Amino acid sequence: MLDRFDIELTLVSKAPVEAWAVDAHRVGQILHGRTVVAPCPEDIHGSIESSEFIEAARPSGFLAVHYKTIFLPFITKLLNCALMGIILLYRSIQNVRRGLMSTAKLKAGRKFPAIRVPKLGGGEIDLATPSNGHDWRMVVVYRGKYCPLCTKYLSELNEKLPKLNAIGIDVVAASADPEDKATEQMGKVNPVFGIGYDLTIDQMHSLGVYISHPRSPQETDRPFAEPGLFVINGDGALQIVDMSNGPFARPDLNSLVSGLAFIRDPENTYPIRGTHA
Repeated sequence: MLDRFDIELTLVSKAPVEAWAVDAHRVGQILHGRTVVAPCPEDIHGSIESSEFIEAARPSGFLAVHYKTIFLPFITKLLNCALMGIILLYRSIQNVRRGLMSTAKLKAGRKFPAIRVPKLGGGEIDLATPSNGHDWRMVVVYRGKYCPLCTKYLSELNEKLPKLNAIGIDVVAASADPEDKATEQMGKVNPVFGIGYDLTIDQMHSLGVYISHPRSPQETDRPFAEPGLFVINGDGALQIVDMSNGPFARPDLNSLVSGLAFIRDPENTYPIRGTHA
């Protein structure tokens, strides 16, 4: 609602209201785009005809004058409000988009998304594509250098790699860590499988993993992925999907390797589970 001020309007003539003139400069200094109300005689009727004013009315014995000139402070406030509205709308859309993407978990039997990340030691890793002559791939998403449980899990995975390779399964792991942190952590793991780094938030959303904010700079300086494990079959479809919102709930690697050996045995003709809509 527009502000109202009581001011004096300077009459220069007692002619009908159409012929009135007003001290526009003084009113303009006070108005700055607002509505002004001033007392007026009972016998005043009609509208002010002036290049400075566009409307006059006399509700309850008052002459309401709406200033025509748009002042810079008013424009600035209007633009600021509009800009703030656009920013809030954009952020809301982004939050909704991210919220929808974060809940859109990868479904068993669907194609694994095409995601490429930098590879520790040089080059890139296409997460979905097995290498080294294998036709299946296991993708392990881990939290990062600050997580000792990740270091332990990757070390155990390193030990299981020969059994996985023996049944035709290639292994890679990736995190949102930058190169220097990934290098430092892998110095403790000494992996014989590929390590990807610098997962982006969009890529984490595409994977459907849970995403956390660091509790402090001592953890990391960016949002990071919680654990995820994906096994991609020879058709590029997800055979196994496992995700957790914390480091304490991950597949037991002994059970996982045993189960994958069972699935890969042609005599068992084991289907992809969990595909019912």
